[in-house]
Amino acid sequence: MSDDNPTLRPEALPEIPGYRVVGQAGRGGMGAVYRAQQISTNRTVALKLLGRPGEARQADLAQFRGEAEVVARLEHPRIVPLYDYGEVGGVPYLAMRYLPGGTIADRLESGQVSKSQALAWLRAMAEAIDFAHSRGLIHRDIKPSNMLLDQSGTAYLGDFGIAGALKEAGEGLPTGSAAYMSPEQGQGRRAGPSSDIYALAVTAFELLTGHKPYASETALGTIVRHIEDPIPSAVALNPALPTAVDRALSHGMAKQPEARPETAAAFVDELAWALAQPLEEPTAAARPRRRLSPWVWIIGLGALGVGVLLILGAGVAGYAILSRPQTATPTSTRPATPVMDATPVPTLVGLPLSDDFSDPSSGFSGLQDADGSVAYADGKLQFTVQRSSVEYVSPSGRVYEVDVSLSASFEQVQGPPETEIGAACRWGSDGGDYTAAAVSASGSYRFWQVRNGTANTLVDWTASDLLQGVGQGAHTIGLECSGSDVILTVDSRRIGQAVDPDPVPGDVGLLAGLAGSLPLEVVFDDLQVTH
Repeated sequence: MSDDNPTLRPEALPEIPGYRVVGQAGRGGMGAVYRAQQISTNRTVALKLLGRPGEARQADLAQFRGEAEVVARLEHPRIVPLYDYGEVGGVPYLAMRYLPGGTIADRLESGQVSKSQALAWLRAMAEAIDFAHSRGLIHRDIKPSNMLLDQSGTAYLGDFGIAGALKEAGEGLPTGSAAYMSPEQGQGRRAGPSSDIYALAVTAFELLTGHKPYASETALGTIVRHIEDPIPSAVALNPALPTAVDRALSHGMAKQPEARPETAAAFVDELAWALAQPLEEPTAAARPRRRLSPWVWIIGLGALGVGVLLILGAGVAGYAILSRPQTATPTSTRPATPVMDATPVPTLVGLPLSDDFSDPSSGFSGLQDADGSVAYADGKLQFTVQRSSVEYVSPSGRVYEVDVSLSASFEQVQGPPETEIGAACRWGSDGGDYTAAAVSASGSYRFWQVRNGTANTLVDWTASDLLQGVGQGAHTIGLECSGSDVILTVDSRRIGQAVDPDPVPGDVGLLAGLAGSLPLEVVFDDLQVTH
């Protein structure tokens, strides 16, 4: 057989000019991979070939050349380097660095890997992915079998077989592997950088649980599940994971591309933070799945009073509630210290009511203690929370209604994803009763009610794709309390609904709470309250 016309016979090793093929190392998405010796440099390389002579269609050849050009442009420590490429007898080939450690998929077949190892591999892949994106390229087939390992276990991203320039990644047939394919790819829509981030999050799910998030008897069935099914819980499969991991994975696997982290590194950073959280249920800083127990201190605006209501100017009442965790479930009651009279005291101004927070004496309560503060600042109502599992509620002091609809703009200026930002209605004058809803920067929401100092969950923390990115920039929260219906909206989009079993008249308020370890700062503005 001549060098000019190599024949890829069954069970025979190919002959490639300039290389001595030693044996087959595996198969890639586009062809076989061989271990070979490059004669000119006397180094071991991985030779990737596409098919047999005459079998390769022109489209296949063009795709293979495209892969070579793509990889040749990507010089990065975490991307498998390309040494050479060409075609012999109608068979194209790539000569790449030979990595003897197999793939991450091989490691997964041997059992679940440690959290630290998984995180190290994911961080290396994120570096490679973000570098490719910065060069205008997407991979479109991120998965463990395309993550190669050297002898020390260091990971490298390989197989850019279906990668392409962003401008060339148009719509058409689904591209990629069904088990890791983003919803937009499964629908044949344009794949972008966030598609790679989705696949990386799916890989993270598998690394941390030993299971793929979606499985089906057919590839099409798996694709449909990626598009339609809720994101499963990794913690349910691996209870050794902090509950915060589910929120990080849900962020990376958000159904809508724009709802995912902006970069692969940002996703891995979020996941690393989640993995570092403690497992103890009372203190685990999961993105807020737990409820904040209402151990209530009622504080007058401008002074700390026990059993005293401080009336300001026109008789506007101000008070705030500070909640501290007693158990994982909010069952603790009001402390035995005296509380203010239960007689409704707000100075009623009627509805509609608006407040742009430019006047510090307009009525909203303020507070400052070792754990944070609520105060008027720069024309906004600013909540600062310094300690985990602390929640502040600031009522308006001017409303006493059963049915109200309120809206206010808000922005999380700083803080971790496990936050609680919301609004309350039907606030009793003693601070012991209210109905509330909140969203978290991690992309979930909840409803709850307090009656006689005891909190009752109406809707537990629930993830919503509509809330992804709610911790960034300005948004508008709305709360409608009408009869037994309590409806939450964000940016005029309906997020969820709960049933209030005991509608009573009361005030409206704004609230912010923290379940994580980093300080939280939230500002509210432009409150509007109507019937």
